[in-house]
Amino acid sequence: MYFSSPGKGFYEMTRSFLDKLFLTIIDLEKYNTVVLDQALPPYNPQRYLRYFNNVKVIVVDRDPRDIYLELTSYSSYPTNPENNFIEYFKTQRDAIIETVNMDQILRLNFENLVFDYEKELNKIYSFLKLSAKDHTSKQTNFDPAQSAKNVGIWKRMEDSEKIKLIEQELKDYLYTN
Repeated sequence: MYFSSPGKGFYEMTRSFLDKLFLTIIDLEKYNTVVLDQALPPYNPQRYLRYFNNVKVIVVDRDPRDIYLELTSYSSYPTNPENNFIEYFKTQRDAIIETVNMDQILRLNFENLVFDYEKELNKIYSFLKLSAKDHTSKQTNFDPAQSAKNVGIWKRMEDSEKIKLIEQELKDYLYTN
């Protein structure tokens, strides 16, 4: 078994390795961007910026009531009882360090992407220094109309006591528009 240890040259070698890895999957004559889903932890992404050259990170957060309901279908998340989820959620949010690399990290809200798509899309264009013409597959991988079905799913929950507790304990994180 081998382990890496961030010593002299480690980050430079890591960036070089990742650049070479991406070159094996992208034709630079056709594309100039690689998009990765969930490549970095969303709570402290600036810690990982040093592993990549020319990296931009977009973090999309969501209403904790909907997160809770979605996570209940996965046994690896602490959702039972709901107090475990609340503690887990708070711990994750407490790990967020104020974003100092505003030119490299953009934080968005899932619900805003759904309900105010064009405005949020313009934020993304500006952040990535792209224009609308660069967006060649608009609404093929993210369709706001389809995603709207996943907003406010907590309203359909039969056991509203759990949701009330989440609302009470996580009120600063609720989507309220």
